[in-house]
Amino acid sequence: MSKTKKAPQKQIITKESWYRKNKVQLIISVFTFLLFSNSLFNGYNLDDELVTRNHRTTSKGISAIPEIFTSPYYQDDMGYAYEYRPVVHTTFAIEHTFFGERPFVGHLINLLLYILLCLVIFKLLMQIGMSIPLSLFVTLLFSAHTSHTEVVCSIKNRDEILGLLFSGWGMLLAIKSAREKKRIGLLISTLLFALAMLSKGGYILFALLIPLAVVLFTSASFSWSAMFTFAMSMVGYFLLDVSNVSAKNYYLLFVNIAVTLFYLWTRKVDLIGWVKAGLNEKRTTYKPQQDQSIETESIIPYVISSAIVVTILAIKFFLLHTVNPSIFLLLLVLLAGIVGSYFKSKIWNLELGVLTGSGLLYLHLLVFKMYLGGATEAILGVLIMYIAFSTKLKIRVSFFAPYTLAITMLLMSPNAIPGYVLFAILSLTQHYKRSKWILFVMFFIPILLIINQIIVDGFSDFDNAPILELVFVLVFYLRTHLSQYILKYGILFFGVLLAITISITVFNQHLYLHYATIGNEVIQKDLGNAVEVLKSTKTDRPLSYIEYPLPPGTPLAIRVGTALEVIGHYIQKTILPYPLAFYYGFRFIEPITITSSKALIWLGVIVVLMLTSIYSIIRYKKMGFAMLLIVSSLLLISGFFMPAPGVIGDRYLFLPSLGWSILLGNAFFYLFKFITKSQSEPSFNTDNTLAKFVLLIPLIVYSTATFARNFDWKDHLTLMRKDISHVSNSAQAHNLLALNIMKHASEPSISQQEQAALTLEATAHFKKSFEIYPKTFNVAFDLGRVYAMVGKADSAIYYYQQAAKLDTTYNQLYLNIGELLYAQGRLSEAIPFYKKYIALSPTVYDGYGKLSFIYYQLKDYENSIATNKLAAERIQNLPDPYINIGQLYIAMQETDVARYWLLKADSIAQGQSDQIKQMLQNLQSK
Repeated sequence: MSKTKKAPQKQIITKESWYRKNKVQLIISVFTFLLFSNSLFNGYNLDDELVTRNHRTTSKGISAIPEIFTSPYYQDDMGYAYEYRPVVHTTFAIEHTFFGERPFVGHLINLLLYILLCLVIFKLLMQIGMSIPLSLFVTLLFSAHTSHTEVVCSIKNRDEILGLLFSGWGMLLAIKSAREKKRIGLLISTLLFALAMLSKGGYILFALLIPLAVVLFTSASFSWSAMFTFAMSMVGYFLLDVSNVSAKNYYLLFVNIAVTLFYLWTRKVDLIGWVKAGLNEKRTTYKPQQDQSIETESIIPYVISSAIVVTILAIKFFLLHTVNPSIFLLLLVLLAGIVGSYFKSKIWNLELGVLTGSGLLYLHLLVFKMYLGGATEAILGVLIMYIAFSTKLKIRVSFFAPYTLAITMLLMSPNAIPGYVLFAILSLTQHYKRSKWILFVMFFIPILLIINQIIVDGFSDFDNAPILELVFVLVFYLRTHLSQYILKYGILFFGVLLAITISITVFNQHLYLHYATIGNEVIQKDLGNAVEVLKSTKTDRPLSYIEYPLPPGTPLAIRVGTALEVIGHYIQKTILPYPLAFYYGFRFIEPITITSSKALIWLGVIVVLMLTSIYSIIRYKKMGFAMLLIVSSLLLISGFFMPAPGVIGDRYLFLPSLGWSILLGNAFFYLFKFITKSQSEPSFNTDNTLAKFVLLIPLIVYSTATFARNFDWKDHLTLMRKDISHVSNSAQAHNLLALNIMKHASEPSISQQEQAALTLEATAHFKKSFEIYPKTFNVAFDLGRVYAMVGKADSAIYYYQQAAKLDTTYNQLYLNIGELLYAQGRLSEAIPFYKKYIALSPTVYDGYGKLSFIYYQLKDYENSIATNKLAAERIQNLPDPYINIGQLYIAMQETDVARYWLLKADSIAQGQSDQIKQMLQNLQSK
C-alpha cells in the first residue's frame, strides 16, 4: 500500500501593518506635535523680524534665491553685514512665496522640522547601538527639554533646527556608510554637513564629532576614518565664518590630528611601542621588501595621473583665469589621491613630485612677481619635475621626504637660503647612514621655535611655518618606519597629510598678499568660496558692554574665568532648564578671574566631566560619547572662542541637551534594571508599574514646563514681562523690554491713558537698565527721549547730557538739548548746543536757522547775520540764509542792504518764492 504524500503547505506571510511598522516614529511625532501645539497660535517674537517682515531678500520669494546665496545673513542701513546662512533664508523665501507673512505658517514649519529632527535623532541613536525602547525614551527626553522652546517658538531660530538636523543626518549616514563601506554615503554625509554649515556656522563642531562617531561606533579602517575627517574638516574650513586665516589653519590641523589620536587610542594602537620598535630595527630588514614592492608596482597609474595633471595645468594656464591658486592646488591633490585610489597604486604618492613642482611653477610664474628667490624656486621646481619623471622609482622614494620638506620651507620662508641648506643636509642623510644625530637636531628645533613663538605672542596670531616644518620633519624622521603602513593604507597616509599642508600653506593669505601681479595681469579672484568673497565686505556689529562684557584686550585670566562661569550656567540649565529668559547679558553674567572660587569650582566640574568621558569612552561607548558631546559643545558655546550677544542663550543648549538626554536615558534604564533586578530593558508593553513611574518622572517634569513655557512666547511683551523677574539684574533685558513697551505704546489702537501708563512702565525699565550700567549711550538717549515726550524737560536734558558724555559725535543729541532749553526760554544756554550741532552737521541748515533766530531774539543781530553768512557759504543754492539776512537788515532799518540780500535770495529761488516777492514789494513801498 503506497503512502500518499501530503502537499507542502504554503507559508503564509503576514504583511506587517503600517502602524506596527511605524509605531515608534508615530509616537515621537504625535508626542512632539502635541507638546508644542500651543506655540502655533503665537505671533512673531524675538528677532523674527530679522528673517520675516519686509525682509530685503526673503520677502521677494523664490525669485530672490540667487541673491540669497550671494548675500550676508544680516545687513542693515547702518552698513553692518555679517554671517552667511543662505539655506535658512531660502526656506523663508519659499515660505513667503506660498503663504506670505503668516506667523502660524512659520511656527508650523518650525514644528514640523523639529519633529523631523527628533526622528533623525531616534534613527541615529539606534545606529550607535541603542535599543528601540531606549532610543525612544532618549528622543522623547530631548524633544521635551524645556530649553528648546526658544528654538521652536522663535521662528528666527529655524537656523538652529536646520543646523542640527543636517548635522545629525550627516552623522547617521556617515556611520551607516562606514559600516557598509559605501563611498556614496561619504559624499551625501559631506553634503549634509555642508548644508548644516550653510544653515548656521555654529555647527562646525560636527566636523569633529562625525569622524569621531565613525571611529567609535564602527569598525571602519583608518583609511575610512581619515576620508571622513578630511571631507568634514575641508567643508568646515571653507564655510567657517572666521576672518583670521591662522585660526582656520589651526582648526584644520586640530580636527585631523584629534581624530587620528582618537583612532589610535580607541583602537588601542601601541604607538610608542611601534615607534620604538621601528627605531631599533635595522634598515636591511625592511628596505629590500620596500624596494621590491615598489619596483614590481605598475607605472601606468603614475603616467596617467601625471598626464592629467599636466593637462589641467595647461587648461588652467590658458583658459581658467578665475580660479584661485588655492582651489587649483587643492584640485591637484585630490586628483592624485583619486587616481591612486582607483588604481590601488602603492606608489601614487610619488606623483606628488609632479604635483608640487607644477604647483610651484604656477604660483611663481603666473601669480607671484618674479624676483631672485622666486626664480630660484622656479628652477628647483623644474628639477623636481625632471627627477620625478626620469629617475628610478626607488630613487624617487628616497628623494620624496627631503624634497617635500624643502618645498614647504621655501614656500613659507621669505628667504630661500635656509630651505636649501636644510634640503642639502637632508639629502646627505640619504647616503650617509650614521648621520641620525642631524635628524634629532632638526626634529627638536621646530618644537623649540613653536614653543618660543607661542610664549612671545601669548597665543595670538602667529606664523604657522614652524608647525608645518615640524610635521614634515616628523614624517621624514619616521619615513622608513612608516613604510609598511604607507604601502598598506596607500592614499591615506601621505594624501591626507599633504592635502592638509598644501591647503594650509596656499590658503594662507600672506602667500600672495605681499606679491605684485605680473605685467597687466590681475590677481585671480577666488570664485570657489562665496564666504570668503562676502568677508571682503563683512563688518561685524560691535557688541556693547551690556551685551558682552569682555571687550577686546580683556586679560586671558578674566576671559577664561568668565567662560567657566558661562559653562557653569549652561550645566545647571541643561539639567534643570528653569527659569529661562529671553536675554541675559551684563550684569546677569559678570566678568570674573580664573582664580575666583566660582570659576575654580566649575573648572573642577569640567575636569571631572572630561576625565569621566575619557574613562567611559572605551567601556561605555554611548555614555562616553554623550559626555564628549556635552563637554565639547559647552567649550564651544562658552564665549571663549567667539563672543555671543547676551553672553549666554537658551538656544545654545541644543547640543548639550542631546548629550544630557542620552546620559539621563541610560541612567534611568540602568536604575530600572537595578530596582527590578532585571537583565532586560523596559519594553513598551511592560506591566511593571514601577518602571513606568520611573521613566515618566523626567518626561512629565520637562513636558509640563515646556508646554507652559510655550505660552510665554505669545508675543514680545508677554515673553519679556514674564522673564524680567528672572533676569532683574540684566541691563540689556530691561532696555529691550522698555523699547518694546514704547513700540507698543505708539500703536494707533492704544488710548492716551494706556500710552501714559506704558510710558511710565518703560521709563522704569530704562532707569533700571541705566542704574545697572550707566555707560550705555542708547539707554541714556532713550531716557531723554521718553522724558521729553512726557514733558519733563529737566530730566530729558539731564539724560541727554549723560548720553553726550558717552558719545560726543551724535549730532541729534545737541539739537534735542537746544530745543528743550529754547522751549524753557533758556536761550543763552541753548547757544553752545546749537553750535555743537552745526559743527557736527555743517551741511544741514536746521542748526543755522535755529541759532540765528536765538541771536535775533537776543537782539544780537551781528552774530545772527554771521551765522547765516556761514550757512550760505557752506550750503550752496539755498535761499533761506539770504532771506534771514534780509529780514535782519529790515529789523535794523537798513532797507538798501536788505534789498541786496533779498535779491540774491530771489535769484537762487529763480523767482519762484512768493515770500521773497512780498518782502521786496514791501521794501519798494517804503
